Amino acid sequence: MRDVDVSNAVRAFLVPREGTLTIEQRSGYVCIWCPTVLRPGQGIPLGGAGTWHPHACTPCHTIQGQALTAYLAWNDHVTDCVVCRTGPCETSLSLRHATVQTRERAEWRPACTSCNAAFAPGEGFVPRMWLGASRVALSFLHLGPCAYPFLSSLGGDDGPHLGYGRRPLRPPPAEG
Repeated sequence: MRDVDVSNAVRAFLVPREGTLTIEQRSGYVCIWCPTVLRPGQGIPLGGAGTWHPHACTPCHTIQGQALTAYLAWNDHVTDCVVCRTGPCETSLSLRHATVQTRERAEWRPACTSCNAAFAPGEGFVPRMWLGASRVALSFLHLGPCAYPFLSSLGGDDGPHLGYGRRPLRPPPAEG
């Protein structure tokens, strides 16, 4: 990804919601990811209007951009790879490793979107992008079984973890 593309992607996918930031972070006086104080003209602008002008310090923006780039590369691969429909290929495992490493540096804590459980060391999981309430959400799902509470309310399923998350959800059963 080019630097401009990474900045736009960071802005679109990673900037926390306005209500979750302090006044200083919303104003662009403090990095949105760390306590670094930013002087006027410092930091990387992350959009905004009115009183909403979030900024990031250069190190945080770089780390977040690397983590996002790794995640998106892995997600794109898993989506397009025929082998990955039945289990991870070598490329997928390499991209997963790169994603985990950069996410740790960026302090992203991966957990299964469905059951909210953190992943144990060596446990299989895949990226999963989905449309959230106000933007695309970047998340993960277990490869093996997990609680999948949202699926049981839709009539049950083996979970989107089968076939690397590519199975469509079944509609809820018709009420008698």
